[in-house]
Amino acid sequence: MAGPIVGAFVYFFAADYLKEHAPNWDWLPGTLGDGPVASFMLGVLVIAFVFVAPQGVVGLFRRMGRKIALVVPEPVWVETMPPSESPPSEAIHEPYP
Repeated sequence: MAGPIVGAFVYFFAADYLKEHAPNWDWLPGTLGDGPVASFMLGVLVIAFVFVAPQGVVGLFRRMGRKIALVVPEPVWVETMPPSESPPSEAIHEPYP
């Protein structure tokens, strides 16, 4: 249940940030810079994010975490054979004819 909650927070804060910092594009010619530029940018970001991380924000962090740290459980008990001993006779198999 963490995925939808984290995704909602990211979407809310991204929309709020873009509305505050990208109200319009004055550098575009004519009326292209007028209107809801922040909504356009948010839409482009959401579409790009769906292609980059189809499992969402939490899935992206899990995937990145797996690439950074690999957790391999260590066996609790391992029987080791001293180097001087040979393997038991039943462990040696004859090749099939």
